[in-house]
Amino acid sequence: EKVIHLHQDIWLAKNAIVKSRLLVQSGTVHAQRVFARKTIGRRLNATEARSFLVENHLWGATKAKYHYGLYRQKPPKENKKRRRRPRRSQQAKEEELVAVATFSRVRHVQRNNRPFKSHELLRYCSLRDC
Repeated sequence: EKVIHLHQDIWLAKNAIVKSRLLVQSGTVHAQRVFARKTIGRRLNATEARSFLVENHLWGATKAKYHYGLYRQKPPKENKKRRRRPRRSQQAKEEELVAVATFSRVRHVQRNNRPFKSHELLRYCSLRDC
């Protein structure tokens, strides 16, 4: 058994995201799996990351220094012609953004009296059905 706390303001503001998470948590719907070998990680611009987070993250987007995305390669359409390597614009159409992670700027911290550089993970989000 699980106890799920649900606040009315979040239910009203992000209804689709909350419903999706509740269905997956209850076992009614199984999330689609995305295998790492079928993905590509790349840096994103802030606009792409922000729109993805607003659409899929309960708390929306936040200001971040670094934005990374995980793209799933769509299966190629069956074509009997000889395949050439796709151009960059064609390649982008054959990929789907499935996850976003945003990180803070570098932070200097002390650990065991030794200086370290560290980045904080600010947001991580995947598609609702993944």
